[in-house]
Amino acid sequence: MNRHLHTMRAALAAFLLLACTWAAAGAVEFLPGEANTKGILEEEARFHLHAFQNALQHPKHAPFVNDENLMGKLRDHTLRSTVARVEYRYNGARTPRIYHARSGRSIAGTLRWIADAGSSAGSDSTSGSEGGWAADIEEDVAEARFYPRLGANEVRVAARPHVGSRLRPFARHGRDAELKALRELEADLNKAIIPPGGELEIFVSQPPCVSCTQAITQFADTYKLRSAVVHHLTSTKDVPAARWSASQKAYSEFFTGRRTLINGALVTGRVQAAGFRSETEALGLLEGAEGFQSGRMKVGKSACVP
Repeated sequence: MNRHLHTMRAALAAFLLLACTWAAAGAVEFLPGEANTKGILEEEARFHLHAFQNALQHPKHAPFVNDENLMGKLRDHTLRSTVARVEYRYNGARTPRIYHARSGRSIAGTLRWIADAGSSAGSDSTSGSEGGWAADIEEDVAEARFYPRLGANEVRVAARPHVGSRLRPFARHGRDAELKALRELEADLNKAIIPPGGELEIFVSQPPCVSCTQAITQFADTYKLRSAVVHHLTSTKDVPAARWSASQKAYSEFFTGRRTLINGALVTGRVQAAGFRSETEALGLLEGAEGFQSGRMKVGKSACVP
């Protein structure tokens, strides 16, 4: 009888342990996004495209802008880059804190990578060792002035060093949009700008890779999040159009619309500034860029999005 009771207790303990494991694994939900996700990501894609348009206004980029081969590669690269919007909700806040992220290098680093590589194939978000993180981080921070204005509780995600992060490096995917956004959010948590234990919601234009999936799960566990949900568009690769899900239709519509937007904005020889509220603000962009290039503007002053 005692042996039987002991066996039952052991079985119950094993079941409870397994149930806890299932619960922990299910703490992060990965959901195929549909029309609402598509709409959010269209705004993200436009936000980052405007920054490229503004950066290309600098006279030093004129040879690049006037080269159809390079501009064609930039259009292809921009279409393939992942965009992500991360929303963090916490007690006492009326609105979530929002993080806007794009995969890949800084704008200047991207332009150099395209010019040096001589090929539109591949992705620069998975080559974290090339180009040097320090230089790319410095450029990325300084490029805040190229982005449209954001609200008080919104953050344009820039590249960050690995030092001080509790997330595993995932070096080959260190430039993925989701991981960059998590590092920015982590920095805010470490500075006590926002409290831990909140709710995380991520919108991303492609299904997260294995590294990003692990990072999101690790982040949710490390910072004791109440919930974490990832809305992603679902690839249509190797799936006949007649069998597309609602998420795959949204994926197709998103990339079709994004291609049209990119082709209309990144036109060889005539890229226009975008995303500003006034002509004065647009002129200020170029003056600021020239000041930075001549050494009159310090990087530290550009660290915050206005």
